[in-house]
Amino acid sequence: MDRTQLLTPHLQPDEDLIWSEIISEDTLANADHRTPVRTVGLAIISCLFGLWFTVWGLMKAQELLADEDYLLLSFGAPIVIILALVFLWYAYISTRPLFLAPLIERVPTAYAITSQRLLAVLASGDLADELAINDMGEIADLDSDNELLIRRKDSSHSGDDFYMMLIEDVEGARAAIEKLSAT
Repeated sequence: MDRTQLLTPHLQPDEDLIWSEIISEDTLANADHRTPVRTVGLAIISCLFGLWFTVWGLMKAQELLADEDYLLLSFGAPIVIILALVFLWYAYISTRPLFLAPLIERVPTAYAITSQRLLAVLASGDLADELAINDMGEIADLDSDNELLIRRKDSSHSGDDFYMMLIEDVEGARAAIEKLSAT
């Protein structure tokens, strides 16, 4: 599908397009922080340390049990176990993003503000999220230059918010949303 035509199938006949932006592939590629060589290298080192602490801890635990040194065992074992788990957890967490689909397949690549709703569309052309003008709450204050978060009215769950990321014209989008909220 042509990236410029991502929004067209989702617009209703009586909707007027007020603001829209299509995220460039370069922007998405730059935002995709997956660096396989460095990540895998650090994960392997972390995994080796985790396995070493596990084996070493088990050997020391056997020695301490044989010497009946329960006091040192009760203080040392939790520390060694925690160190091993931290290293193994880091190895798991750092390699997990490598198995996810590229960012261009997971996040919306087109956003639109129409006279009736806010739209977010995936690169595949599927509708990722929408928010009716009547359901719009406040615009959250984010410390980012390329993100907007529009809260839903009467929603305490943050997963229900409408999130726009990697947009270049944040001020234009904010102005369009504020104009719609005022009417």
